[in-house]
Amino acid sequence: MNQPTNRPLNIVFVQAAPCIRNYKMASALRSRGHRVTLLYNQCRLSDVYPHLSDDVYDKCIQFSSLQELWSTLKRFDVAHCHNQPDNITVAALAGPTPVIHDTHDLISLRADWPDEERTRVEFFEGVANRGAHGRVYATPYQQAMARDLYGVTGESLVLPNYVLAADLPTDQPAKLSEADGKVHIVYAGRMGRTVHLDFGGLFVQLGDNSDICVHIYPSAYNEQLAEALAECPNVEYNHPISPRRIIGEMARYDIGIIPFNLERGNQVFLDSTLGNKFFEYLAAGLPVLTSPLKSYTEYFADNPVGVTFATAEELVSLLPRMKEIAAETDWASQVFTYESEIQRLEAFYNWVIINHGLSGVAVATVEAPARNEQSPSAHGRAASSKAEPAEAESCPTDASDAEAAVDQLLRDALSKQFGEGKAPQNPGPTE
Repeated sequence: MNQPTNRPLNIVFVQAAPCIRNYKMASALRSRGHRVTLLYNQCRLSDVYPHLSDDVYDKCIQFSSLQELWSTLKRFDVAHCHNQPDNITVAALAGPTPVIHDTHDLISLRADWPDEERTRVEFFEGVANRGAHGRVYATPYQQAMARDLYGVTGESLVLPNYVLAADLPTDQPAKLSEADGKVHIVYAGRMGRTVHLDFGGLFVQLGDNSDICVHIYPSAYNEQLAEALAECPNVEYNHPISPRRIIGEMARYDIGIIPFNLERGNQVFLDSTLGNKFFEYLAAGLPVLTSPLKSYTEYFADNPVGVTFATAEELVSLLPRMKEIAAETDWASQVFTYESEIQRLEAFYNWVIINHGLSGVAVATVEAPARNEQSPSAHGRAASSKAEPAEAESCPTDASDAEAAVDQLLRDALSKQFGEGKAPQNPGPTE
């Protein structure tokens, strides 16, 4: 159980619409006695996730202009800006408060951006990563890629998509396989007809095997998908359930699965991800089958809790190995929670405030975070938190032209966001 800190901070989380990673971090920070406010411009947490309460934050504040953003930021010790998108971080950097940029996904790595939009995405992603006073990444791969793409030289921290201890089940439910002898595979998250999320055909193939049952818990219920999958007797398409209940629900099954349709593209983008569902599967005591992606391959090399597969046939051939992993693994040691790691983020905040404090906040002096500091699940070849400076490039035009171009990019992107009133779809692969 986390003990309250004797130096509580006044933290603002900034995001267009809060996601699950945002929610879990806020919960863990508040368990330490910190004050966490949500500053948003589109939706509250409860708008995106009806099963979750906005009470996870001390306060929720909506902003609709840059002036409102900047005037609000000055009330806080540190601003923790969550992507996607990255442009709010860029705007926050013009404010009076030290800024942490949290990369949930390096969205520039997606293959499906139109050229004009890609230029915009890379601009904001690059400025946010280079300009922030501190950076947080969800995987070591992201940290390394940000260094390679943008020559990032500042301090950074890797904090994966852990689970909340408060969301862990108190009892171990009986396995469905104990009653029927079948292999029960569970998937939680988004799926659809677009690019890498178009993997429903895999579940249909698996459901054709009378010894396998597939259980799907979508982020949002899709009536058409439900009707199509209803034709498959061994595929169960459920209504969404609360993120607070999902781990206990998944513990009834045998295997967690993270599939992507890599033939539709986005391999490089997906290589950088370790989704929320991955750590939820581990917390539920499930070995994991994933598409052959770099972050998962590296994780399994260091922590043999799963394997990768490329086809439905290969997946079926791996089921005996999955049974062995389930029996051999000490699953209690595979539960990684934000509560157990949040003091690393807390120390990082204090370091940023001391070294970049713009508001004169007085906190205890702390040393810079240790190089390559890794948590038990931040594995693989650790990327240095410092990078060599990028080679200098020539200025494209005179200073006034460059300033005008930057100003227009920021205005265009922010006006596009502020004009949207509806709730966005739940975040993508890192869910």
